[in-house]
Amino acid sequence: MAVCKHIKADGKQCQSRAMLNSDYCYFHNPDVAEERQAANIRGGRGKRPRVDTPLGVTVKFESVDDVLRLLEVVTEAMLNGVIDQRVASTTAYLSNVVLRALESSEMEKRVEKLEKILNIRKSA
Repeated sequence: MAVCKHIKADGKQCQSRAMLNSDYCYFHNPDVAEERQAANIRGGRGKRPRVDTPLGVTVKFESVDDVLRLLEVVTEAMLNGVIDQRVASTTAYLSNVVLRALESSEMEKRVEKLEKILNIRKSA
C-alpha cells in the first residue's frame, strides 16, 4: 500500500498509508477536508461531559474563601454523582489559576502600599 505524499513542516514525509485512489492519507487528503472537519465537530460534541443539574451556586472570585466554597460545592456534587469527574477536575484546575491570580493581585497591592510608604519617607 502507498504512503501519504504529504510533506510535514519538519521536511519529513508523512508515513501514514494513503487512502485508496489517492496519494494522501485521510488527514492530508484535500478531497475529504469537509468530511474530516464534520467528523471532528461530531467527535468533539460527543466527548463533552454534560452537567444536567445546576449546582445553584453563584460563582464569585473575589477572595480565597469564594474559591474554597466553589471547590466544596463541586467536590460534593462530584461525590454525589451530580457532575462528571472531568468537570470537577477542570474546575479544580481553573480554581488553582484563580488562586494564583488572587495571590498576584494581593502581592501587587502590598507592593503599592510599600512604595507609597517609601515615597513618603523619601520626600520627608
